[in-house]
Amino acid sequence: MADAQIEAALGLAEAATGRLLDALADVDDAWCRAPSLLPDWSRGHVLTHLARNADALARLARATADGRAVSMYGPEGAREADIEAGAGRDAATLVDDVRTSAARLSDTCRTVPDTVWDEVREWRPGRSQPLRTIPVARLVEAEAHRVDLGAGYVPADWPASSCNLLLSTALTRLAGAPSPPLLRVHPDGQPPRGSDEPEAPTVSGPIHELVWWLMGRDDGSRLSCTGPLPDLPAAWA
Repeated sequence: MADAQIEAALGLAEAATGRLLDALADVDDAWCRAPSLLPDWSRGHVLTHLARNADALARLARATADGRAVSMYGPEGAREADIEAGAGRDAATLVDDVRTSAARLSDTCRTVPDTVWDEVREWRPGRSQPLRTIPVARLVEAEAHRVDLGAGYVPADWPASSCNLLLSTALTRLAGAPSPPLLRVHPDGQPPRGSDEPEAPTVSGPIHELVWWLMGRDDGSRLSCTGPLPDLPAAWA
């Protein structure tokens, strides 16, 4: 990898996945069947999604390296069907799937030509992104969905290095949404980020709380704002 930023993001994503796998070392089938924090998904659904997301990102990078255009998750409905089909597997199989799919993604990222990272491709219908954001997208998945497992890991547990990249990613994604709200964020102990417009409200608080709110996963009640808290697009990750 010639790009230091991509290398750093991949390192953070690999470290987050490693911590997740350590936490999953002793889970059993009953733990995997229990509900997650996501509506209608068990922990098995979340783990299966993490594995299929790794495979989808690797597929996107490999296809681009080969000069092919692909859909990340295959035909319409395939993503949901794959998650549903895999959610009921035993704990050992689920955890091994997360481990081996993450390893395949890391290997792909470290072996594709550097020119791949300069490409922009359609990841999902109507949503195009630079491929250089693949490691960052994986970091989002690993950190956010570990919280979604509902097993005691919360945004406050995210490492500071991950929080900074997650906040930048959340702001970039928000700016690309249809009719994004005008706002700036002010993480505790850091300079404000976001809009320079004088009328933009400033939302302040711990960086992990800002990220979780910007992801659409929290109501922002623990944050402070100079005006009404802006409405955000639907949840993501």
